[in-house]
Amino acid sequence: MSTHTAEICWERHASRFIDNRYSRAHQWRFDGGAVVPASSSPHVVRLPFSDPSCVDPEEAYVAALSSCHMLWFLGMAAREGYVVDRYLDAARGDMEKNAEGKDAVTCVTLQPAVAFSGAKVPTDASVQQLHHEAHESVSFRQICMIFLTGLLSSLPMAINRMGQMMKVATQSTPTGEPDESLEQVKQRFALWRAERQRGTHISAAFWAAAVGLVAQHGLRRVVQELGVD
Repeated sequence: MSTHTAEICWERHASRFIDNRYSRAHQWRFDGGAVVPASSSPHVVRLPFSDPSCVDPEEAYVAALSSCHMLWFLGMAAREGYVVDRYLDAARGDMEKNAEGKDAVTCVTLQPAVAFSGAKVPTDASVQQLHHEAHESVSFRQICMIFLTGLLSSLPMAINRMGQMMKVATQSTPTGEPDESLEQVKQRFALWRAERQRGTHISAAFWAAAVGLVAQHGLRRVVQELGVD
């Protein structure tokens, strides 16, 4: 058994408090000396009584899940002899009404992008298995968690292939041409398909171009437009 502590400190300062117009900004203090500026989320308590520059409890919850999953993943990758150079997760939590009608973070989506190097590089299936084992090891696993894993593999099968292949782009130097539109990349994919020889795989440059469009258009649309489902 281990005990983990945090000290939460809030002060009223000059606010009246009983009119509910007080700042929610406060501090989280940890035993290692770290002090984290915290506040309620502006989605929960309106500005200026929330401080959007601070960490809110919902963000911290999402970060805790992501961090715990990552640490398990790294340990398991090392155990299997895979060298991880970089791990980046753009995790997201969705707050909505739960079955009891209360506001709650009902689902957390992890989108880990992992770069490997060395002589032994895992296959897509191996990466999926590592994420599965990490998820099973996380003590929060009873909550709804969606994984866009592998280096973005996806729970919805329609975007699984592109999610898996995105790791190729993250590991490679070539990138798509700057400011390419979705239509331009779509045309490049169509031309490549028309001219490719049997057994030829999509290049890292093509995947980098596709990955670069995800932030603007979303993963689902890019998958559908490029026909990589």
